[in-house]
Amino acid sequence: MRFMQGAVPHRTTAIDPARSRATVARLGNVLSRAFMVFAGNRTLGRYASGFASSVHVVPTTLEAPEPVTRPMVEASEIRVGWIGNAKNLYY
Repeated sequence: MRFMQGAVPHRTTAIDPARSRATVARLGNVLSRAFMVFAGNRTLGRYASGFASSVHVVPTTLEAPEPVTRPMVEASEIRVGWIGNAKNLYY
């Protein structure tokens, strides 16, 4: 069995498209050889269905809340948020 959780890889990246294509190809290979795939959400399930014949969506235990939006304000600086670690900082 293979477990698929997280985001679907992008087809290309601005940094190294060849590396990304290789990652997508490896994932497709693993999924197509799996007897059964459990995906963490419908988006991942649809992606996996393109490769595997037996895909089951088992949602995570928590629903993602609706994003909270605030009115836009003029600011003198721009802030960019990032969630990750040293290993995926490259991307």
